[in-house]
Amino acid sequence: MLSVSNPDDPDKIIKIVDGQQRMTTVMLFLICARNFFHKHRKLQNAVTHFEFLQTRINISHDRQKLVLTLGRANQKFYQDLLSKLCIEQDLIDKWASTSSSNKLLAAAYKNLSQCISGKSIDEVYKYVVTLLTRFEIYRYKYPNEQKAYRVFDLVNNRGIHLRESDHIKNYLFEELERTVNSDTIDEYDEVWSNMYNIVTGSAKARYKTLDRFLHHYLLATKGYGDTIDPKLSNMHKAFRRLINDLKQSPEKIIRDLHRWAQILSMLRNTNEKSFEGNITIIHYLKKISSVNAVYVYPIILASYDRYWDRGHATLFELTVMMCFKYHMRVKVIGTGLSLSDYERKMYEITKEILRDKDGTKLSKIISDLIQSGKHYPSPEQLYVNLINRPISGTKNVAALLQEVEYAHTRQRAIEPVTVEHIMPKTMGEWETYLAKHNQKHFDPNKSPKDNVKIIHSKYVDYLGNQTLLSLRNNVRARDKPFKTKKEAYEKHRRYKITEDLINIDVWNIDAIIKRHDHICGILKTELDLYRIVKYLNKEYLDGILPADVL
Repeated sequence: MLSVSNPDDPDKIIKIVDGQQRMTTVMLFLICARNFFHKHRKLQNAVTHFEFLQTRINISHDRQKLVLTLGRANQKFYQDLLSKLCIEQDLIDKWASTSSSNKLLAAAYKNLSQCISGKSIDEVYKYVVTLLTRFEIYRYKYPNEQKAYRVFDLVNNRGIHLRESDHIKNYLFEELERTVNSDTIDEYDEVWSNMYNIVTGSAKARYKTLDRFLHHYLLATKGYGDTIDPKLSNMHKAFRRLINDLKQSPEKIIRDLHRWAQILSMLRNTNEKSFEGNITIIHYLKKISSVNAVYVYPIILASYDRYWDRGHATLFELTVMMCFKYHMRVKVIGTGLSLSDYERKMYEITKEILRDKDGTKLSKIISDLIQSGKHYPSPEQLYVNLINRPISGTKNVAALLQEVEYAHTRQRAIEPVTVEHIMPKTMGEWETYLAKHNQKHFDPNKSPKDNVKIIHSKYVDYLGNQTLLSLRNNVRARDKPFKTKKEAYEKHRRYKITEDLINIDVWNIDAIIKRHDHICGILKTELDLYRIVKYLNKEYLDGILPADVL
């Protein structure tokens, strides 16, 4: 354990730099054991064991008197665990929903409780005695946090590698310790924790790691695109440059990270009130978040700074539209472009947007992307890729079909939708129906049952066999006969591409292929980024909004 003593109170206040999780786990187990003995207090020795632990788990509300305190982000939850002898599941769930770190704390408490549930009084007490008598803590004491963080960084680099975000935090707080007092460090630690929760929390930005956000922050807001490795390595060197070369304070960097985390959360969780009610921006941001197109966010963050914040709403709208259509074109429909090449191209575009100080270069940026054959397949190639392959994944399919719906209605929607397989994924009674209406496609050397299986497996995930429904109506349709499905489609005429199915008599291979070809032809046009370039180059009439023509 690496620790720092408070110079003003060296015998009482110790700040743990390394070993926090282990110490917290020990305390959680002792709390679980104490509550276990209290619950079974009618059994022999349970009260004695309970009192033994209760005297060692200080439940004071005075932080200065507690055996162990956690960071500000977790202390209130921890205080509840300390003070309550009966922990209800509702309390655990309530705290788990407040942040990702509290979610981990709740999971740890729940797991430890389950481990001793059903054990005897003597068994649990043996665990307590073993923990308190058979384990030793080696404490390495340092005079200040700067020294402790440096050793922490060194020790962890020799074993399991820390994430870049861990190195960056250690460095920033090491620098912070040079100029501010302990209380201020605690305040910034809370800001950092809050930023972390915003970025990684399930209800927030939903990045899997903080590293990805820090990387995007550097690329999109600091213009380090020429020096940052897209593989996320050595980001801490860039943060050192921010402090040493650009003379930015760690306080400013931490506050800036928190601000951009909030912007990212807004971008990934936009609603009808966001962006002055611009439906096109909201629609595409929702789709980008839905299909989890993480690698376009440097572009969106940079364009938010360069375009939206500077009053160029249309340029921001077109950039968001471009990001979605390019992602669907390259990574969902597929071009053979590797993830590293795709990611690097996103970073190149980010750099170009950062250089677009007056909002005049977006047309050239997109034109250059279109002319890069490796990174942008021709419309003809896109059509070939679409026509010859199924598309699975409800969110990807929904995003593509909404583009087709827009081509029919010229109206964008932001309400949630779901995907309906017209020929259902589970055949059921459709087996007989498919055998009856697809005989001309049967292989005479195979049985009718095998022929139906082949047809079903090949065409079930074609876009031509999928359509849009509201969430409520999709449950009603399920795997019912086609005639029954059409009655549901007719009753709820929400989507034109679904309404068109009402006039089809038989749903067989021919119907699927015809509709599939129609959809692919529309997507060939709708996903063409050259339409955005033409709009920017004023080839459309002045005064027509992008949403009306794109």
